Amino acid sequence: QSRSQETMESFRKEREELQEETNAKLATLLSDEQMKEYREMQGEARANLRQGQRPGQGQGRRPGQRQGRDRR
Repeated sequence: QSRSQETMESFRKEREELQEETNAKLATLLSDEQMKEYREMQGEARANLRQGQRPGQGQGRRPGQRQGRDRR
């Protein structure tokens, strides 16, 4: 493998390990229903990325709507 392939594989492995750690910590804080909803949101985010959408471009936002809290 080339260095870039090895680097990408290393990043992927590290990301997966961090995600597993995060999920384990969240499971101790969230209710079963909240954890189920979180996992569904993760799946939707992955599907959006596979379709080429950036985070925040999926459902739930209208065109022109700002991400995050509305500052009024």
